[in-house]
Amino acid sequence: MLAALILTPILSKGDAKLRKVNPAVMAIVPTAALLGAFFTLAFQEVLKSPVHLGTMLVSTAAMAVCLVLAHKFRLHWLREWGLGVAIIVALSAAYFMSAA
Repeated sequence: MLAALILTPILSKGDAKLRKVNPAVMAIVPTAALLGAFFTLAFQEVLKSPVHLGTMLVSTAAMAVCLVLAHKFRLHWLREWGLGVAIIVALSAAYFMSAA
């Protein structure tokens, strides 16, 4: 909490300067940070066992299918609920992979 208290004003000044130079940078930086954090956590889990790898692949496929269907059929609710669907599908797959 102390780091957030100290660094927030400093980072907001840098944010304002970057937005003046190139507004697109501030759209890319947070996205890259989230992707980096996600891939780091996912990579650590995948190394644990084949069940973890299979679960991540199934979850990725389920989310991709939800996004493609939402785009193709213009189902906006499916974009919102895609993560929940992918989690349920992944949990089911993990259960069946670990029970076997």
